[in-house]
Amino acid sequence: MAISLNLRSAFVGIAIAFYAATCANATETKSYTYDALGRLIAVISDGSVNDNVARTYCYDKAGNRNRAISDQSNAIANCSAPPPNPIANLTIGNASVTEGGTLTFTVTRSGNTSITASASYATTNGTAVAPGDYAAKSGTISFSSGQTSKTITVSTVDDTTVEPDETLRVVLSSPSANTVIDTSSGVGTIKDNDIAPANLAIGNASVSEGGTLSFTVTRSGNTAITASASYATTNGTAVAPGDYAAKSGTISFSSGQTSKTITVSTVDDTAVEPDENMRVVLSSPSANTVITNSSGTGTIKNNDVAPANLAIGNATASEGGTLTFTVTRSGNTAINASASYATINGSAVAPSDYTAKSGTVSFSSGQTTKTITVLTISDTAAESNEAMRVVLSNPSANTVVTANSGVGTINNVAANDMIPIYRFYKYPKYFLTKSYSEGAGSGFTYQSVGFNTYRINASGRRALYRCLNPQTGHFVSIQSTCEGQNQEGTLGYAANASAPNLVPLYRFYNVSTASHLITVNYAEGSSGGFSYEGVLGYVAP
Repeated sequence: MAISLNLRSAFVGIAIAFYAATCANATETKSYTYDALGRLIAVISDGSVNDNVARTYCYDKAGNRNRAISDQSNAIANCSAPPPNPIANLTIGNASVTEGGTLTFTVTRSGNTSITASASYATTNGTAVAPGDYAAKSGTISFSSGQTSKTITVSTVDDTTVEPDETLRVVLSSPSANTVIDTSSGVGTIKDNDIAPANLAIGNASVSEGGTLSFTVTRSGNTAITASASYATTNGTAVAPGDYAAKSGTISFSSGQTSKTITVSTVDDTAVEPDENMRVVLSSPSANTVITNSSGTGTIKNNDVAPANLAIGNATASEGGTLTFTVTRSGNTAINASASYATINGSAVAPSDYTAKSGTVSFSSGQTTKTITVLTISDTAAESNEAMRVVLSNPSANTVVTANSGVGTINNVAANDMIPIYRFYKYPKYFLTKSYSEGAGSGFTYQSVGFNTYRINASGRRALYRCLNPQTGHFVSIQSTCEGQNQEGTLGYAANASAPNLVPLYRFYNVSTASHLITVNYAEGSSGGFSYEGVLGYVAP
């Protein structure tokens, strides 16, 4: 290897050339150039080993090679000339923030920091979409000489949607001269700050009146947090306090609880009415709580049965006939219904005017009328019409007695009225009269009511005449001529034929005493020397 030192007048310095021989014909010559301070400026390499192309390697003041020039001409001059401008390198980083905050992207400049540098930027949607999630932005970021860091800020939106974290990008483009974008895209992560809500829903309820309505409030969604809501009853067709007890308050869920109940007391009234309803309404949910169904309907089922209404009417009958009282059922005719009944005296008195009676009148489903019958007595008293009553009481369940008393009028039958015939005696004669005072004032002794005759004549009857034979005394005849003796009027009327409650009226004659005996007792007349003369008719004893 040969080393040569060449002094080049073109440079202030020392040039040392080394010549090295290699195998075969390959040769290389290197020349070193230093400045006045002894610092290496350039190394020129030439020879066949470099394909006869000279290369100059330039060094900076610190001895670092900074250029390589493949041009032999002016090689040293080229090293003395300043190097071409180096580039500025731009890189954008990522950013993250909780929604509602500001994303801050840092753009870093490296490389040549002495020149000015700039690039355009713009936001680009990802899972985050402007303007709902952030405010779109674009512009230019610029570096002055010496600046190495700049920021781009992007505002985000604080929504209320529970969602995953979302992303967008800020992209650098269109760099200025001598500027290279090494990393063009920065990812901005928007972190969700919304808590999944607890969802409250109230259901419906129903109960028979008098019971308790139980409304179930169900919590879904986020069951880990505490949750609450206010509640209050609201009238519908059911109105407080007549149909239910109004209520309000707060229903609260602890962590993990998913079900709560609100109870409302109802009133068991007696009104027959349709089913009624009211509501329980949720409101004012706590933080992170949503009411998905705010109103629950409470149905109060009527338990009252429409009543059967019983009313008894009046009745009329002639004495001896049957009073028929009709009990009418109105209203609810589908249910069974009954009531007790009993006769009550008025001017008609049992048992002389009617037969007392009591019992139960019953209606099966669908029946609307029933009758109660009362037998009357055909007496012989001359009297006015008389009255008694049949009274209903003790109705069965769901039965109302709307008219509880029926008046029974017993019409007096004048034709059946009888009058007593008083018997007086003065030996050996008998005296019959319709007037007690007449007999008592005649010197005779009163014995008894001998019998009773009809006061009024009617078909099937005959007159009983009181006759006087001046020699033998009084007797009774059915002949108006009194069998040729003196007629003193009638003693009433007798039936021509036997009938219930009537007995024969016998006539006897005693020859020895020349007297008549009129009696209803045949045995009385058949003894004592009397002879039977026949039946005058039929009378009451």
